[in-house]
Amino acid sequence: MTYDELFSNNAFSTSPFPEEREITMSHTRPADSVQIMPGTYLLRQVLTEGPATVGKLLVNAGTAPGVSTEKWLLYSTYRWPSSDHTTQSIEFLYQGTPVSESEFLEDAPKTATYIIASCQQQAIE
Repeated sequence: MTYDELFSNNAFSTSPFPEEREITMSHTRPADSVQIMPGTYLLRQVLTEGPATVGKLLVNAGTAPGVSTEKWLLYSTYRWPSSDHTTQSIEFLYQGTPVSESEFLEDAPKTATYIIASCQQQAIE
């Protein structure tokens, strides 16, 4: 299947990691133009030693099209871009629909970095 077929036919995918629960979702661009579809995600980073879970993400839709809030919880295992780690690859493993912030933070390690980003699609002029 070509790239165009995958994204034009509303194709579905499952996690490439068998130890994660398998949930399917559409990978077509959402109609409201958010950059990451609302939901909860595990974040995997491809490291020299292999892939590792390095955090999780909660994305909530905003009150207008193209607006969302992203809550990133990055564990101490996350490798920040730097001169030592010049190439970064992060995989988003969809876990389900958005949950409450308290549920999202329920098992957060004390060493994690918590980032809240308000996102809005902008036109390039």
